[in-house]
Amino acid sequence: MSLFSQSVRHATLLRQSFVGADGVRVATCAGCDKHIARMTASGGWVKLIPFDFDHRDEQAHGGGHTLDNCQALCSGPDTCHAAKTAEFVALNAKADAQAGRTGQYARRMARKARGERPLIPQHKNAWGKR
Repeated sequence: MSLFSQSVRHATLLRQSFVGADGVRVATCAGCDKHIARMTASGGWVKLIPFDFDHRDEQAHGGGHTLDNCQALCSGPDTCHAAKTAEFVALNAKADAQAGRTGQYARRMARKARGERPLIPQHKNAWGKR
């Protein structure tokens, strides 16, 4: 199920389309310009290849379900949607690591929050300080 309304999806395909030589409107992928859908005589869309509607600015970063934030990308392995998702996952993993939400620091803080002892006991040095 898409998070975008039907009217937003339709308007996105219209925005990403052109009228071909045969007079039929064809929607293209926002990433690679492959033809992804054709408009029927009744105004509906027929998929030519699999595609997904995606947020330009991800929901996790405050992107809404609006027309300005919607794009159609070809989907499947080795496609625009897969590449964008992989990039987003990598950037989020890096941000989590830099913020201390993953890795050794996060594990130590979780142990501390649970009231468990540290893995390595802290001993006083020769001057009586830790």
